[in-house]
Amino acid sequence: MRNEFKLRAKDDAGNVSGESAVVVIADTNPPDPVTSRPEWIDNGNQKGTLYWLDPSTGAVPDLAFYNVYYGSSPSFADSEAAAFANEGVSPVRISPRKNTTLSGLPNGSTTYVRVRGVDLAGNVGDWLPDAGTLPLKLQPSEVSPNEVAVLSPPAGSGRVIRMTRQGNVLYALAASTACSATSSSQFAVHAINMAELMSPVQKGQARNTWTQPSIAATATLSESMTCLSDGANGDIVSEGHWLFVLTPGHLRIFEMNQPAAFSAPTVDLDLTGASPIEAGARALDMHLIGDKLALVGRRSAGGTWVAVLNLADLYDASAATVVDANDFVATAPPPRALLMGPLFFAQPTASILTRDRLLILAKDPASTTTATYIVSLAPSLTGTAIPQSQGTVFNTGYAALSRGVASGSLAYFTSPAFGLTTFDLSAAAGPWNGMGTTLNPMTTTAYLGSGQYDVAGNQLYLPEDGNGLRVIDLAQASFPRDIGFYSTPAPSNVLTFGNYGVISLSNQLRFMELATARGLRTFTSEPAAGHHPTVVGSFLYGGMGYLFDLQAGLGVTRPAGITLPAAACALGSTASDEVELTAMGTGFRVFNLESGTDRIATTINYSTTDVTLAGASGRVTDLELFGNHLIVAEVRTTGVWLEVYRAGKARNRSGVAINPATDLVGAVQVAAIASPPSTLIANLGVGQSGRVGVGLETNGASPGGAGGDNLYFVELNPLLDDVAGGAAVVHGPVNLSSAAPFGAEPVTDLAIQGPWAYVSTLNGVYAVDISVVMNSSADTFPAAPGTPLFGSALVGNAFDGVYAMGSNLLVTPGERSGVQTYEEGVYAIDISIPNQPDVQAFLPAIHGNNTCSPLGDSTRRMRSRLTVAGSRAYLNIMGTVRVIDLE
Repeated sequence: MRNEFKLRAKDDAGNVSGESAVVVIADTNPPDPVTSRPEWIDNGNQKGTLYWLDPSTGAVPDLAFYNVYYGSSPSFADSEAAAFANEGVSPVRISPRKNTTLSGLPNGSTTYVRVRGVDLAGNVGDWLPDAGTLPLKLQPSEVSPNEVAVLSPPAGSGRVIRMTRQGNVLYALAASTACSATSSSQFAVHAINMAELMSPVQKGQARNTWTQPSIAATATLSESMTCLSDGANGDIVSEGHWLFVLTPGHLRIFEMNQPAAFSAPTVDLDLTGASPIEAGARALDMHLIGDKLALVGRRSAGGTWVAVLNLADLYDASAATVVDANDFVATAPPPRALLMGPLFFAQPTASILTRDRLLILAKDPASTTTATYIVSLAPSLTGTAIPQSQGTVFNTGYAALSRGVASGSLAYFTSPAFGLTTFDLSAAAGPWNGMGTTLNPMTTTAYLGSGQYDVAGNQLYLPEDGNGLRVIDLAQASFPRDIGFYSTPAPSNVLTFGNYGVISLSNQLRFMELATARGLRTFTSEPAAGHHPTVVGSFLYGGMGYLFDLQAGLGVTRPAGITLPAAACALGSTASDEVELTAMGTGFRVFNLESGTDRIATTINYSTTDVTLAGASGRVTDLELFGNHLIVAEVRTTGVWLEVYRAGKARNRSGVAINPATDLVGAVQVAAIASPPSTLIANLGVGQSGRVGVGLETNGASPGGAGGDNLYFVELNPLLDDVAGGAAVVHGPVNLSSAAPFGAEPVTDLAIQGPWAYVSTLNGVYAVDISVVMNSSADTFPAAPGTPLFGSALVGNAFDGVYAMGSNLLVTPGERSGVQTYEEGVYAIDISIPNQPDVQAFLPAIHGNNTCSPLGDSTRRMRSRLTVAGSRAYLNIMGTVRVIDLE
């Protein structure tokens, strides 16, 4: 409002001066409200931080302060006077900035927040957000997930049933509507690109835009059958090069040469006819066991069927043989299934796999009585007979839509009516033993769920009915502890990967950062560990038989009575299920670790099988499982080679060993090096659909015979399909810097995420654009230094290991001759913008320069490696495993 004042002066004689005018503008305009989003909330332990953006590009000139109102109810006004935050009574006055933190908040509860700006004239702005009707939510917990992205699938295929992941592609099986016994639903599979999953808050500032997951491709599945309104209605499993999709009437197998694109399915098997099951059969869910696939379904007249499909034709390198109805394991003509009914307790709703047993949750459709069927798959995994009914546990009360999980001797069930319950499967009369039919409940909680849930190390992530994502600590399995909660409406499924997860709602997918690597601290440690940590379910594998139980106490615990091998170190190791494969001289050793994961102190003798490569022409320095294929890095007299073997037999519990002659798929020479030094090591990093990175080092020096070119990338996918022949494509060598050339720095480790490779060396960490590798084109890397696009961080420090997931990169310290430029330790780096890495956290640690003599090899420096599961990282360094809280 403009006000004009005029003034004249008058003296004692009556003389009047000229007129002077003063204009006074009264400020009655309130500040514009700032903007914020749920993704800009950073939850922590007993605290939460809210970030926002100003409505203008610059600072508001006359803004005096913000009033931050908070309370325990979503509805409050200016008069709110909550006082439970350490910052004081609501409203809390803060200076003009773009974030604020409230601390001392109650964990596991929601604190609602609104913000109002006040200018220098005292004008009060509108509420943030939405005129005060929808307050923002701080959700602090001991483990405090943050929402980082939301994706809404297109109408008509938005109800996600199950999810799986391969690399940085999420596959979601979705239906058009809620399933009904009277009307059919349309089904689709969405391939969702998470390759550049980005943090929406970077360097303490909210980003107005950021890269979010997107649907890269959709496969529409024709389905004419009705659904089961009281049971699972399909399943999806990713296994290396293949994607298995189960709907009520069909099993489809897609070859994912390009992980985010669909072609016609390689296999489309109709399950509804008289062959292989019986007319009108419906499928519920499936379980992959190496190169066998167990299917569970419901008969048309009620009752249960179970069948096992042999997938050998997917791995015989012959397009002329495909999986069909004749591949169901059976000694008799169709039906090739165990038909468990029609019986009184015969309506299956879901199933759980534990080793070679199925626990099938079932119910009586006419009453609330429930049962759990126990089925042995051993006759089909080790022989040619159909599965065998082992017995029934009546009145268990756990029949539900939920997909339970099992790890080692423990299984977890929940339902909409019965709380999460832990079962011990190893009891003398339990399902693992002979015809045992006893399920021993260890603990029961009040948390109800009816979807897909997940175990990551010592943490269980449960979509709790009607509430949100519940995080339960199972470090002491007999004492489950609630450590985290994120309120979100009607979650149905959750899938975790590293320190990330995704929740499916009725028509949305919400991506969560389960923990942000911003405050690294050591939680506990345990000596006598391996060097290659891998978390599988609730166990930590370290190579050469090193095994730790993550649910047997507050720290990592070695199963009692384990005797380690004499040479307890290895250059490389990989693990899946309860099988570990370790590099060993001219071959590898296969460890069957069931006697450690059964949690029975009297069965502690591991069974091992040694496999020597055909011709024994070189040294195996690293290996990685990629589904049912094993990728082996070998140093021969002619240079560095990669070999691919069929490995399903090592995982299907048949006890059959890999045959290096008949199971060899193919080989490719990566680098030609005449008479390579005995110290040369090739390190592997495996990406999506068989794209592989190879880094070379010579025990801390540059491999002179390699000409200083130490980084290569290989498209192995032509060897992973089901077509005979096909040559792998080698890209490289790659040089990243013309000054103090990167090529002279040994590559100690590398991780591939989408179109980027993250490389640790003895002179820093590098990000390399490898999109020409991922697109299966004839393109090659440009020879000029500086291209392809790359970024670097912490140049001048040595690093041993690298781990990448989402926008988080973790690197472990290595040994450097001379002074390290930066402090030595574990660094957490934000790679939201891959070629502009930014350090966000640090944990002091001394490099792992301990040496060891792997079987069949000379004395080596053992590199320090780490992996991440849930809110924790597991670092193997100096022969010790350290458990690190990420925040």
